[in-house]
Amino acid sequence: MNGEQLFSLLGGLDDRLVLAAHAPEDQKGSKRMKSKKIIKIVAVAAAFILLFSVGAGAAYRFFLPNWIGEELGIPSDNLIRIVETENAPPGTLSVNNKSVETAGYTVTFEAIAEGSRMRTSFLQNLQGTNSEAPVSETHTYAIFTIVRADGQHVMYNGDMDGSHIGYGIGLKGYVPNPSSFEQHDYYCYEDEASNVLYLVCDITAALPLADRSLRIAVINYFVPTLEYLALDENGELRLADGYQGLGAVFDLPLDPALADHAAAEALLNNGTFHTPEEFESMMSEFYAENPDLEEDEANADVNAAEPTTTEETSG
Repeated sequence: MNGEQLFSLLGGLDDRLVLAAHAPEDQKGSKRMKSKKIIKIVAVAAAFILLFSVGAGAAYRFFLPNWIGEELGIPSDNLIRIVETENAPPGTLSVNNKSVETAGYTVTFEAIAEGSRMRTSFLQNLQGTNSEAPVSETHTYAIFTIVRADGQHVMYNGDMDGSHIGYGIGLKGYVPNPSSFEQHDYYCYEDEASNVLYLVCDITAALPLADRSLRIAVINYFVPTLEYLALDENGELRLADGYQGLGAVFDLPLDPALADHAAAEALLNNGTFHTPEEFESMMSEFYAENPDLEEDEANADVNAAEPTTTEETSG
């Protein structure tokens, strides 16, 4: 099945997202590339990392560099840091594994943060003419750091560029679909002094389901399709069988108080959420209507969506 057929079946995919994945080569040298769903790279100042001594060892505490916080409107006290402890202290959230070593990189889930930014909104007045107005928008982000095992810079080193990094959110029991959760924006900021890549992923669209089991995957591809993501035996998001490249899956621990049941119901009925059984039925119907497609291709697509007992790389 080609990409257009799959996206048509799953409810469509924003054309801008696909176009962004094929940015011209001459944009790669730009330090600032910004637009909805287009990578933004900022290389300005060194990261601030603080180590606190605890007994004979040391504890790492994440701080978002000031220049990133100012860009996204994230005050330092809005960070809810991710920790790997059974009893998370106040102001933190606990996950089973906050760091994943993958394909020569280490991906670390650092924090969840709320940011408020001013945007320009185009409004139409009663006379039918357009005007611009500043609008404050609040977004919630999952923040990751990515470093190479050899300590070298991450972006534009080998095949890692703006079209080779992305993220996807998965709800337990539903086949991964890149159209399920709208990605308002996401940003890559690489600090040239420390060779740390900060990946800031907008997870605002997932908030209505905050009281349900969610996972988030950071992968080596801009569009997280079924070629790269699947479900495990418990119906949770995992990497697809045979996936090659950077890939890390983490629990997405959101405050259940953020859940909105009415908004969640509307989200789940938007035509992009399908159980494995529903998806298999849809696929069978699709291939019945398209008998020219090869049978082995059909089987591969269905198997990619079905839960398996394969061990996953996740947190």
